[in-house]
Amino acid sequence: MTRYYAESKRDGSYAKYIYWLKQAVEKKSIPGCAEYAVLLLEEADTEQQRKDIMDKVIYKNMSHSDYSDYLTIRYFCSRYPNHDPITAVDWKKFNKTTAKIINSALRTQNEEVKYVYAMTLLTGLDDIEPNFEKAKTILRDLAAKNHKGAMNWLFLMALEGSYGSDKSEEQALAMAKKLSARGSRKHNYWCGQYFLKKENSAEALKYFNLSAQAQYPPVFTTLGNIYTEGTAGIKKDQTLALKYYKTAATLGDVQGSVILAKKLLSDNTIQKTEQQQILDIIAKTALKNPNPQLCEIIGDFYRKNNDNVQAYMFYALAGKDKKSESAEMMKQLYKDILADLNKILPEVTRKLDASNINTATQMLQKYLDAKITEANTFLETYFYKNDKFHWAVDYFKPRADQNDPVAMRKLAIIYLRQLINPPAHRRDVPEYNIPTLFDKAAKLNDTISLNYCGYWKAKAGKHKQALEYFRRAANQGDMYALHNVVMMYG
Repeated sequence: MTRYYAESKRDGSYAKYIYWLKQAVEKKSIPGCAEYAVLLLEEADTEQQRKDIMDKVIYKNMSHSDYSDYLTIRYFCSRYPNHDPITAVDWKKFNKTTAKIINSALRTQNEEVKYVYAMTLLTGLDDIEPNFEKAKTILRDLAAKNHKGAMNWLFLMALEGSYGSDKSEEQALAMAKKLSARGSRKHNYWCGQYFLKKENSAEALKYFNLSAQAQYPPVFTTLGNIYTEGTAGIKKDQTLALKYYKTAATLGDVQGSVILAKKLLSDNTIQKTEQQQILDIIAKTALKNPNPQLCEIIGDFYRKNNDNVQAYMFYALAGKDKKSESAEMMKQLYKDILADLNKILPEVTRKLDASNINTATQMLQKYLDAKITEANTFLETYFYKNDKFHWAVDYFKPRADQNDPVAMRKLAIIYLRQLINPPAHRRDVPEYNIPTLFDKAAKLNDTISLNYCGYWKAKAGKHKQALEYFRRAANQGDMYALHNVVMMYG
């Protein structure tokens, strides 16, 4: 069964995957039960629902043997990481203790069980007391068999002098080299740093290049620094340094992106085409991982080049709008943006009146990207006022597909309006879209959608679930939701 549902999942056939997964659960397949539980848990909204799933899927099907119990929980927790690998299960249901489970599992000589046992001995748990020496003995045995996790723990212990180990860079290096031989890009990087500190540039570059071949982001920033400063006797090469910083930023390394952004702001010799290329790279990193320093530098660059909208967007990401010393500057910037927006709105209206929706939205795009509320409000007002529901759907749906909670909620409301008073050309809107969209937005904690979900659940007679949605919205300060909670209790 395991093979069938695994193949179906790999082939992208969701219906077949679910079918074979359920078959695996019926046959009491240990990994099948665990995977099915994870799938259900991802859809669960409340802690009670999660407990019910654990009872029905995990506890019901995993009492074959101590070993299968233990491995099931390890599998389950690797997929659902908010739970501890051992304490995720209420062992009292089986009248078992942690020590009993582990000792029984250890009889199988399974390396993964031994590894988790060593982890347990390092910290102690339940009825197992910490025992550093015993843990290290197990880890050394596993490391001798090339167990990657065990080697990494021995590396960290030697590096930090933790868990009763002597601090020794030499021992850490020996273990890092073994991990390097197994292709660990992180340990290749550490070896490179070790030899750079020892001013052995040949060995340092050897390990850095191995790490770079595996596309480890921080190594490219380090190589950029080496060629910028000429570290350890390595000849300076600014062109090569810039290339490495670009690669680091492209791979999402924040430190490399910050250095590249500073170069962009201060180096007037960079050509305009290369400036734009660098800007595109660091902006993608900043939008994906809004580092305050990086966002502020990008904002400074845009402001220097008189692009107030982009400057405002990145300043807001940097949190400048929340800093008292920047508040007045941000207010003035917003006023300037609104003045520019108001200048183009008459032309945007003309384009919309001529049914040229694409050109109109392109003219507003940078304002929309920067989350300028007035641009969004203008479009929404136009759509509703002129009954352009199909335009509104086309406008909100791509954003809803990207899990924008506000767009999902707006789309659901549009569908709802169409059902109440459907335009002639849009009579086929399926009703199930409405609760589905509200539910997705509610999972992202959109307050209004939480309220709507409460109404839908109450309408369906699911009062407990309705109350849960209303409570969540009320906790976010929604007075209507608070009123609904009071009414339901009343």
